[in-house]
Amino acid sequence: VLRRMARVQGRHRELVRLADGIVLELAGLDESLFALPGVIDFQAAVFRAGGSDALVITLWTHEDPGLATGQAAAAVTAMPAVRAAMANGALRLAPVAVHPAGRHIAAGVKRRIDDRRIDDQSVYA
Repeated sequence: VLRRMARVQGRHRELVRLADGIVLELAGLDESLFALPGVIDFQAAVFRAGGSDALVITLWTHEDPGLATGQAAAAVTAMPAVRAAMANGALRLAPVAVHPAGRHIAAGVKRRIDDRRIDDQSVYA
């Protein structure tokens, strides 16, 4: 009798493992950010910064960039994984960059969380 493997939950490129086993998933970012009014696209990246990880969000929206910045930061920090990682000092949220949608066209590749911690030459340190 062969043992059954656990159900696959997401793809490797759609998640980033943070300290203490906390997992940041692209689906959670999708739910949080696309729920905001006017958001048409976003990019997410994780960098190593000063002994902890930094989550960098870039957003494209039809709404006022000033308003969207605060809403995006609140939405992301309300995510359980982000909240837990921030509470234990393993993650910080870099200032959210917001751009007007204008002529922005979503990239032709599938969205993912860009993990730049391995060969990080970050300006966010």
